[in-house]
Amino acid sequence: MPERYGETRIVLQVRDPFWMHAYWEIAECTAADLARELGDEIHRSRLTLRVSDVTGVELGTVDSARHASIHVHPFADNWYINACEPDRSYCVDLGLTLASGAFRLIARSNVVRTPRVGPSEIRDEEWLSIRALEAMKPAPRPPYASSPGLPSGKLRGEERLREISMGSGGLGAVSSPAGPVIGVAEVAPRQYWLRADAELIVYGATEPGSHIAVSGMTARVAADGTFSMRMALPIGELPIEVTAESADQLMSRRVSWTVTRTGPGYGESGHDGNDWNDGK
Repeated sequence: MPERYGETRIVLQVRDPFWMHAYWEIAECTAADLARELGDEIHRSRLTLRVSDVTGVELGTVDSARHASIHVHPFADNWYINACEPDRSYCVDLGLTLASGAFRLIARSNVVRTPRVGPSEIRDEEWLSIRALEAMKPAPRPPYASSPGLPSGKLRGEERLREISMGSGGLGAVSSPAGPVIGVAEVAPRQYWLRADAELIVYGATEPGSHIAVSGMTARVAADGTFSMRMALPIGELPIEVTAESADQLMSRRVSWTVTRTGPGYGESGHDGNDWNDGK
């Protein structure tokens, strides 16, 4: 791959909720134009990345957005940038900060959005079952649907499986070009399975601006003071401790309990034990 493409541009990409990475190139013709425009002042300028938070801002008004400046080495062509806040949209301007403090734009990056941090706040999602999917889109017609023993209409997957397992639909006799006629087809044994698991959702509310930790993991507190966290629910006892600390760090509260999940059984129902303890 070439080291340079001869284009003046800057590209911004996301690494994680708190870090971004920018890389750029200043073409020789652009550097020559800047030297002619700024003269000796270019030697007193500093190469700068101006990071703008453009969440909810129209592209035409980026210059009025909240931004922070990072002075980089004049020979640098990439830089890691601390995003400070997750779940926000950012863009970066590459330019020169002049001795007067003015900013001379060279190139503007694309807009990226950092991912949110923590588990999803959605707790009421609904998943489509196999029956619902089949109802939305009819099953494709099988290649043997025109055989004498099978109906020509389209059958759903479970109906086909039931007919095959019962030996109907022209499967009562199977012949092979190299062997004798077999009076009864060998039907594969029917297989039946079930998979199930569980998750635990811890939720609640406190004073807005508080710090919440669930079993040592920080939970995001919404503007109205509500919070939620989704956790795995393993087999055995799972102690849960929710701690809250006020924004001024002068008051705190704690709630704890234990959830018990029994091991897998044969038709047995599990038991969840909930022991609540409130304290300061």
